[in-house]
Amino acid sequence: MTNLGKFVHYDLMTTDTGRARAFYTELLGWTVTEYDMGLGGMYQMLEANGRGFGGIVCLDPTAGAPSHWITYISTADLAACCSKAESLGGSVRVAPTLIPNVGTYAVLE
Repeated sequence: MTNLGKFVHYDLMTTDTGRARAFYTELLGWTVTEYDMGLGGMYQMLEANGRGFGGIVCLDPTAGAPSHWITYISTADLAACCSKAESLGGSVRVAPTLIPNVGTYAVLE
């Protein structure tokens, strides 16, 4: 895998997905393809030059977090990366989670 250690995906977590979508498509000319995530709602895949690179995700307003971008970095061994992050003083906010047909992710802080 040539992307190891590189930023590979970006998601905008926002309480106003419609406004964010309108803003970024108008500002940067990005396009959006929607995917039904079942109980998780709709995922809006952001595309530039016909290539997906990130998305817009609905952030629950009751979560108390402001809208923000979250980045994803490729690693060969996610479990080992999570363990090492914790040994270095980081924390695992979301344990490794499989997204069918996409891959596995975790959220570190």
